[in-house]
Amino acid sequence: MPNPQHAIVIGAGHNGLTCACYLARAGLKVLVLEQYHTVGGMTVTEEETLPGFWSDIHASGYQLANLSPVPHELGLLDRYELIEPEIPFSHAFPNGDIISVHRDIGKTVGDIAYYSRKDAETWRVLMKRFLAQRDAITASMFSPPPSFPVAAADFAASPAGMEAYRFSMQSVRSWANQTLEAEATKTLFGSFATFLGTSPDDAGGAELSWLFASVLQHVGNNLVKGGMNRVTLALAEHLQAHGGEIRTNVLVEKILGNAKRATAVRLASGAEIPLGELVVSNVDPWHLVMDLLGAGMVGEKSSIRWRNTSGAIQFLSCSSRWRALSTTKPDPLRANPRMFILPNRRSTSSHGSIYNVAVVHCLRHR
Repeated sequence: MPNPQHAIVIGAGHNGLTCACYLARAGLKVLVLEQYHTVGGMTVTEEETLPGFWSDIHASGYQLANLSPVPHELGLLDRYELIEPEIPFSHAFPNGDIISVHRDIGKTVGDIAYYSRKDAETWRVLMKRFLAQRDAITASMFSPPPSFPVAAADFAASPAGMEAYRFSMQSVRSWANQTLEAEATKTLFGSFATFLGTSPDDAGGAELSWLFASVLQHVGNNLVKGGMNRVTLALAEHLQAHGGEIRTNVLVEKILGNAKRATAVRLASGAEIPLGELVVSNVDPWHLVMDLLGAGMVGEKSSIRWRNTSGAIQFLSCSSRWRALSTTKPDPLRANPRMFILPNRRSTSSHGSIYNVAVVHCLRHR
């Protein structure tokens, strides 16, 4: 066997490469293994239609990265250019209406007021709440999650702790019905939740949709000139500059070891790569537990529990009945380039129905 790597990272998506960069900067010998022909994972950009026309195959919004310290710490911002749309997000309805999130909060409020003045004022209140909590939220996003006893103690110590805990567990449908009055506004927040992989009735969807809305409003949803893959290519360059190695077209078949320790990874070719200190997974959790590790490493009980779970689903729901915008509503679509346009019926139930169909489809094909 060749000399063991200090760290092996399975999957060259942006999260795997980010982890690999920090490990390499700490002095570890790092090897990244990727089954696809290029790095990127969910941030791959390819010529899908015509030569010279590049499309982001999956992720296309540089959103939470605006809050992350990583681009600055790794010096990535000199390696790609960001485009900042004035309208980060729009939701179109089958009757031709549209509701948009603008970088200018006054314009967003104006859009929402077309459907409900009460909801427009609620938007302002929600955005102010985010600004008051922004530093704490950002810190929590890039820190290890607290244990449940610690989190429970924090909630108990705050006068508004129980309400905050309830909000963290509330579905977006429940919260929207409690907080908003117009179906258009409820649907807008419902679409935010589905972008983050939660259905209208999933616990935690309310808080996720509020966070998504707040980030759209306050930091936008930028585009990377040339495609999202420019970000992962920048990460790959940084990793290689610090001695890291990336191998593409390499499929990891199994993580070898026992319940206490991983010792090597076996490739589909049959080759085995010995492991020094750690192995990092940037693959789907179900695939990691059920396929790469297996019951022998995680235990039979954990294996059974994972076997009966479904993965997160992210999708765009479309309506063939969506047509040109109504001339009675200002802000014509073609006059303003925007980040996302999400068309579907004006109800959270529409999100729920499509989401359930998608879940069943995924379970059938697992």
